[in-house]
Amino acid sequence: MKRLVWVPVMIGFVAGGYRFIEWYYDVPENGTQASIRELDVSVPAPQTREPMGKVLSETIGSEPTAEVKEEDAAAEIAAAEEPISKIKPPSSSLGVGPSSSLGKGPPIAPIPMVLDDAKTPEPPAEYEYPGHGPITEALLSEKDPGRRSAILRQLIENGTDREQVIEAATAEAKRSREEGEKPLEWEALSYLFFNSKSEVHRDQMRARLDELVESIIFSRGPGPNSEMYMIQPGDSLAKIAAKYNCPVRLMQKINKIIDAHMIRAGSRLKVIKGNVEILVRRRDFSLTATLDGKYYRHYSIGIGADDLTPTGEFVVNQKIDDPTWYDKGRVIPPGDPENILGTRWLGFEATDTVSGIGIHGTTEPDTIGRKASAGCIRMHNKDVEELESVTPKGTHVRIE
Repeated sequence: MKRLVWVPVMIGFVAGGYRFIEWYYDVPENGTQASIRELDVSVPAPQTREPMGKVLSETIGSEPTAEVKEEDAAAEIAAAEEPISKIKPPSSSLGVGPSSSLGKGPPIAPIPMVLDDAKTPEPPAEYEYPGHGPITEALLSEKDPGRRSAILRQLIENGTDREQVIEAATAEAKRSREEGEKPLEWEALSYLFFNSKSEVHRDQMRARLDELVESIIFSRGPGPNSEMYMIQPGDSLAKIAAKYNCPVRLMQKINKIIDAHMIRAGSRLKVIKGNVEILVRRRDFSLTATLDGKYYRHYSIGIGADDLTPTGEFVVNQKIDDPTWYDKGRVIPPGDPENILGTRWLGFEATDTVSGIGIHGTTEPDTIGRKASAGCIRMHNKDVEELESVTPKGTHVRIE
């Protein structure tokens, strides 16, 4: 009799355990395991949800970009900035600059949407609410995209409860995706990207963010963070670059200009406006550029061995094509097998405690993702060439 009593008890225990697994892993009725809840980005109504993979799976087209010949742009770049071929970076044990102790540079305004993972708890894997909170409801009740953007920006800047902002940004990212409001989706998804510690989650969002940036920034059409400039008689790309603090190469890439000297008065030119900043995260070997706080570009990097890459805040003050390496009294020209600097050098302004640090390419691509340099930040040559093309002088860099 006792054995018969235990039979329904054990059946109930097994059934309860299966229902828990079904709830956590989102197992459908047919028994096939769906994506784990951590990957969901949409804010569901009660008993409904759509996995993030659906939100991010669609692709958009973008115009192909023409390669810009470096020799065609050289004259304009030299006129717009310092003669980069004549800048001599000081020598150093830290890659290119003079030897120095390591420390922090001058304080600058932080990149607004990047939070300190060490101090900020990870949000729940899925935002399952009994209904949208009042902030999200207010956001969703707005029909005008410009007003919704202003509300979202105010939520972020005012330091509103982080969970509520994440809920609102998630709902807005999904809504704007469905409505084709790419600039607003870019803004909302950027916030979620910088506030997730899940690598898989960020990888999925980054794929969509790259598509949005290509469509919004690198296409020839008008959009946020840009102006359609009417070329005036006597204008040159150098003059326009100086006026807008927009690199010549970036204007050439966006506007499909092969020869920097061949621009015509009366035609329109798309110019990018906004504040570019760079965040370097040593612990995950990544460099992310932002444009007015929104995701711009993301790259894998290599850093200094033995923690030689300093933390702190710096400013880009040198941009050099095919840099010469000055190493402990040796002058190693570009193209020499012993010159490890690759095709570009973005040097940082010296501080009271640090000099000779910068971002450069490499002839040793296998060192990307590793601690191998003498202190500088290494990138694949194609990546540092793109970063140089979107980074004006005076760009702030934070290394953490």
